[in-house]
Amino acid sequence: MINKFSLKKVFGLFVGLWLTTSLQSKDSLTVAIMDQYPFVITEEGERFGLCMYLLNNMESDLDLHFDYKTYNDVDSLVSAVREREVDLVGNPATPAAQFMDDVDYTHPFMVSNLAIGFKASESNILKRLFRMMFTFSFLAGISALAILILIFGTLTWFFERKRNKNHFSNDRKGVWEAFWWSAVTMTTVGYGDRTPKTVGGRIVAMMWMFTAVVVISTFTGSVASLLTVDELSLDIHSIEDLKKSKIAVVESYSAERFLTLSKVPYIKVNSADEALRMLIDGEIDALVHEEPVMRYEISKAKLDGDIVIAPAKYSSKFYGFAMPSNHPDFQRINKALIEETNSIQWRLELGKYGLMDN
Repeated sequence: MINKFSLKKVFGLFVGLWLTTSLQSKDSLTVAIMDQYPFVITEEGERFGLCMYLLNNMESDLDLHFDYKTYNDVDSLVSAVREREVDLVGNPATPAAQFMDDVDYTHPFMVSNLAIGFKASESNILKRLFRMMFTFSFLAGISALAILILIFGTLTWFFERKRNKNHFSNDRKGVWEAFWWSAVTMTTVGYGDRTPKTVGGRIVAMMWMFTAVVVISTFTGSVASLLTVDELSLDIHSIEDLKKSKIAVVESYSAERFLTLSKVPYIKVNSADEALRMLIDGEIDALVHEEPVMRYEISKAKLDGDIVIAPAKYSSKFYGFAMPSNHPDFQRINKALIEETNSIQWRLELGKYGLMDN
């Protein structure tokens, strides 16, 4: 007769054997990673970030097990995948022609580019308004507004000129009085020195009141937009303008290569934190850096209102994952990545790092 202790040993042995077999049947891949904001972030022993989000989901979707191997720089990551020391590089990789014989690149999960960040302008708003008043866009808007004022003023004068001569005289002067009334009505000043009294005049006045609400809102928005674009310009409109400014880069192959090829002098700083501080203190004029990284660093430092990114984009490139060439799991990794990046959840994840527009 088998005692209870023997039964427990047999049961434990069976369970251990089953767990061992299950773990062995689950594919394990070695993934090379390094801390790189906002893609791989390590805090208090926990890893998160955009790439970690994708890797964790793919690990679950494909029933894989990822063994992470940490590296300290990009060159080490490239060497590890080329020498087949790892199965996958978990940081963003941009296809490079010189590595194509040794490395396969997945479908891109993000399009990135270089961008220029600089301190928000503190220039006199009156100066910018004065400069804006002589732009074609502003003059065209003013002209269109004046024509609208004249049209509604003339229509009102047509109904009022005979029955309301005290306010709208029946001559050329009356047209000017109607123009004045139309402008006052549009701006809701409401002096009351001239008012329509006929049915036709009041109908036109009502139409103009409702129309003016839309017109003045649109005009105000356009002026604000022009002022914003002017503020963002920082007098940098071309590569030649960059050459006249004091530019900094954080260690970045693409940024340094772009500026070197463009013959733009620059200084190299150790970290994004240092570069942002230098911008705020006025020690540099602008920072050229990877846009996703710069946006994240600005947000993390709570400098959204103090540092802005120019609308111009430079040196666009694609971010994907890198694997050794002809890796047996390449196709299913690639398929899972495409499915993940086409999901709404991925868009929401980008939004957490201020990258919805990228």
